[in-house]
Amino acid sequence: MRLSRSIGMVATFAVFWIGTSRSEGCTVCRSESGRAVRQGIFDGRFMRNLALTASPFPLFLGLVVLIHSGFPGRRDQDSDPADFPATSLPDEESAP
Repeated sequence: MRLSRSIGMVATFAVFWIGTSRSEGCTVCRSESGRAVRQGIFDGRFMRNLALTASPFPLFLGLVVLIHSGFPGRRDQDSDPADFPATSLPDEESAP
C-alpha cells in the first residue's frame, strides 16, 4: 500500500515537473513590467546599490564580536575571583 502511494506521488510530481516550463510560473517575467523591473535593478548603479544594501552587515558583525568577546576597556585584569564573596546555600543542618 505504501509503495504504490509513493510511486503515485513521484509520478504525479514528475508529470507536473516535466509538463510545465519555468516561464509559466512567473506571469510578470515576460511582461513589459518585468522587463522594466529588471532594467531598474541591473542598471549602471547595481554595484553601488548592492554595496549600500550590504554595508550594515559588517557593522552588525563587529558589534556581535565585540559583545561576545567583551569590551576591552571594561575588563578589570587585576581582579581575583577569590576577592568576591561567594554565595552559599543554606546548610542542611540549619534548614528548618
